Amino acid sequence: AHWMISDELDCPFCRVVATEDDKEYVKRIEKRAATNDAEAIQFLAGLYTDGKKGLKQDHVKAMQLYMKAGKLGSALAYRNVGAAFHDGRGVKKNAAKEKYYHELAAIGGYMNSRHVLGEMEWNTRNFQRACKHYAIGAEAGHSGCLSDLQDGVKVGAFDRNEYARVLQSYKKSVEESRSDQRENSPLKQLMSMLG
Repeated sequence: AHWMISDELDCPFCRVVATEDDKEYVKRIEKRAATNDAEAIQFLAGLYTDGKKGLKQDHVKAMQLYMKAGKLGSALAYRNVGAAFHDGRGVKKNAAKEKYYHELAAIGGYMNSRHVLGEMEWNTRNFQRACKHYAIGAEAGHSGCLSDLQDGVKVGAFDRNEYARVLQSYKKSVEESRSDQRENSPLKQLMSMLG
């Protein structure tokens, strides 16, 4: 749904020019959400979380949408559920549920949640388990995981030789994700404009 933010980009689904009109914007997202598009549902939930595009802030509604999107395959939605349990947005704070939903997000490939899981383990002094999370994230190209894995090496919770192997995997992952087409894509340009 990020494609509907700029007039310069067309929606890849409906091929119409993006709109600046909030009601039309939400209508288009709701239309995609009605088809059980997990990312559209997740994006709509974000609008309710933030109270944007003319929608009233509603954390309970956002949680319902995030849960639906997660069940439909959005790892980012599960990350947002975990964050809501951390912050107490629409639900009571619950560290066990926070961890559970970050685990689902990490299993779904969302490496920021993998990093959060590593931090949770590190903060409970379970350094080896933290390093396992960091290694998985680093191998997928997550720079924060790589950085924190270095701390694991420093305290002796992670083997230096294994770190060298993970570093090579990290470099390969980062290199594989680079391409001229991706670096110059309209979506990349849009994301850089958004900050």
